[in-house]
Amino acid sequence: SKPGGIEFEAIDSAPVYNFFLIVAPPLEVSNQYLPVLGKIAQFGKDPSVPTSLSALTTTDEFFHLLEQKAL
Repeated sequence: SKPGGIEFEAIDSAPVYNFFLIVAPPLEVSNQYLPVLGKIAQFGKDPSVPTSLSALTTTDEFFHLLEQKAL
């Protein structure tokens, strides 16, 4: 069974199940993380992604999903 999501005061009041973390140096002035953030936003807009993510059980499956979505 799917574990419960985290209450995160989302706009739709639904629990949140997926979080993505981007790590960058604190004084990163070239904004190299922005393309990564854009890709994550594109990935999240796909309506099939939440269901696909909830079905994953391994890291390899996650990377395969990214490849399928051309990210």
